[in-house]
Amino acid sequence: MTNLYDGLAELLLLLLKNADTCENVLEYLAEVINKNSSRAHIQVHSLSCASSSMFVNLSAVMLRLC
Repeated sequence: MTNLYDGLAELLLLLLKNADTCENVLEYLAEVINKNSSRAHIQVHSLSCASSSMFVNLSAVMLRLC
């Protein structure tokens, strides 16, 4: 899994460094987080939110950018 996360982090970093794609990538990440804000509630409707696995993977990739 580490190789996958490293590759995805490298790809994301390239997209963020590119002036043509940076804005769209940031908007996408913001939209993903905002649309899944209901995950903070006690009961979550599974069809309206992404899975926990998606956020574990996203977090692993984002942490590699630090």
